[in-house]
Amino acid sequence: MAAEGGSHMPKLKLTEQQMKTRQFQAVVAKQLVLMDYSKDQLAKLIRISRSSLWEKLDNPSKFRVGELQALHHVLKFSEEERHILF
Repeated sequence: MAAEGGSHMPKLKLTEQQMKTRQFQAVVAKQLVLMDYSKDQLAKLIRISRSSLWEKLDNPSKFRVGELQALHHVLKFSEEERHILF
């Protein structure tokens, strides 16, 4: 049911974990664009299924160490980006 008069619910403040997840997703998305890879290509390059990649991008703590290392190897993160990711 929509509120009358066009008023909207105030946005809830994101938790620290939600902010970290968004930063992680943003860094990965940026590198995908810069390197001209699709998420499907990335999944193949880091040797996980497409559905696993999507799930792990939504919950980065589910990535295994080896998968994060492969992600770094493929997307060539800067030192600053590595600190966001790891």
